[in-house]
Amino acid sequence: MMPLWIFLITFIGLWPSICVLTLMTFRQRIKPVIFNIILTSFLMAQITLLLQLLPIKFAITILQPIAFTLCLRYILKYRFFHSIIMSIISFFFNIIAEVTFYLISSKFNFERFIMISQEAVILPSTYLTIINYLVSYILFRLRLGFTFITVRNAKGLNHRFSKRSYYILGFSYISIFPFAYGYIIGIIGYSFL
Repeated sequence: MMPLWIFLITFIGLWPSICVLTLMTFRQRIKPVIFNIILTSFLMAQITLLLQLLPIKFAITILQPIAFTLCLRYILKYRFFHSIIMSIISFFFNIIAEVTFYLISSKFNFERFIMISQEAVILPSTYLTIINYLVSYILFRLRLGFTFITVRNAKGLNHRFSKRSYYILGFSYISIFPFAYGYIIGIIGYSFL
């Protein structure tokens, strides 16, 4: 049941809030890209679930920023360099917020900090969701943010997919699916024993 909760909380809460915070940090409009945010959240929630289930937890710090950068590039249609900048800044903010959460919840005890950071999944995701939306609201109300990032295409608001984007997304999903399917079947098989 835990993988289902991880997927739901990251799909409904964490990744949409990270996308909104990223766009609000760079003063981008949210309304025209709602569908793209949902699609990005769906893909990133699957990647998060897969990385949480696999025994290599350190891959989260490498693969999530790469996948998020590719989502910014191919789904939200930003230039590659801008996608890298947006991804680095949003992950830097979320890492600081998450470490702050772990420090406060462990009461500045190093052993408890390590234990909580390795075991907790749902509570930090909920905390980050609340913090991301709160900071996004503050950025929106105070009209703060960077303005040097623009959408890749010249029309500005045309966020529709090209065929190439669909092929890249399809290939990514197909390449991840066998690993996720095999691991989930293994979990279900062992749960009935």
